[in-house]
Amino acid sequence: MRALLALAATTIILCACGSAPVKPHALEKLQWQIAGDTSARPITLQFDAQKKRASGFAGCNNYGGSYTLDHNQLSFGPLMITKMACADAARNKTEQVFLDALSRADSYVFTRDALTLHDADAAQLLRFNAMPADASAHDAR
Repeated sequence: MRALLALAATTIILCACGSAPVKPHALEKLQWQIAGDTSARPITLQFDAQKKRASGFAGCNNYGGSYTLDHNQLSFGPLMITKMACADAARNKTEQVFLDALSRADSYVFTRDALTLHDADAAQLLRFNAMPADASAHDAR
């Protein structure tokens, strides 16, 4: 579980600004799963480039909020979260660590299949792997 807490430090957020139709950044076209999370319902992140909204599953609850993506900068606005009870104390702690890391995201590194979020001091917060296309329905629960 300690490894999961450590892994629960990578997330991303993007923003393609402008009043014309937004062309999504490649990372906004993918759905992301926290690296190393092998639980039945993993921690996820996805972007809606048109609405500039990020959302996903944080471990116990669903979350969502605005994000800004500009060059290599990625940050998240205030996140709303459902308030479901989490019977697993370790999973609840993981969720808290994950959401705190998202709130501190300042920049990112993106490759074809990985997304790493960093804080303002360039320390790694969270690392995500691109989800397989058939796993996208998994987060819709």
